[in-house]
Amino acid sequence: MKLEKAIEILQYHSERNADIAGSSWANALKLGIEAMRRVKGLRLYDVGPVQVLLPGETKEVSHGM
Repeated sequence: MKLEKAIEILQYHSERNADIAGSSWANALKLGIEAMRRVKGLRLYDVGPVQVLLPGETKEVSHGM
């Protein structure tokens, strides 16, 4: 799965499960979304170990610039 799709899915569930707001699960979900966004952002700069795929992540296909 690509990071963008994972973020999309987690965001979808986060927005639709208001009954869990404030719970440990909701906080972990928000942390995971933010962490994936940061990893994705850091990859734009081609730095450090963030180039290693996360468990279950599939490689982004580069279409050139």
